[in-house]
Amino acid sequence: MHYLNPVTELVARQKRKEWLYRKAFIRRCENLRKAETEVDLLGDQVEVLLGLLEKIYNILHHYSPVLQQYFEVLDILNMIRKQLIGEVLFPSQGDC
Repeated sequence: MHYLNPVTELVARQKRKEWLYRKAFIRRCENLRKAETEVDLLGDQVEVLLGLLEKIYNILHHYSPVLQQYFEVLDILNMIRKQLIGEVLFPSQGDC
């Protein structure tokens, strides 16, 4: 029976390792699910903000002849246009 003690200890250690690895795996899976949900929410927020930015651009572009005297407004208009073109959300690039 003395020869079984090391084997039973080895089995017990392996079971503990398995339990720890299983616990770590489950924790990682939960963290990945949380991260995926957060990324989805952030993506939705980005889409909403880009939509708002596009509306601001359209309004500023519409009133740009009136606002020609304000160089800051034109600079902002150009920055918004570049951002929207860079995001490929603004289809008519030649309208500026």
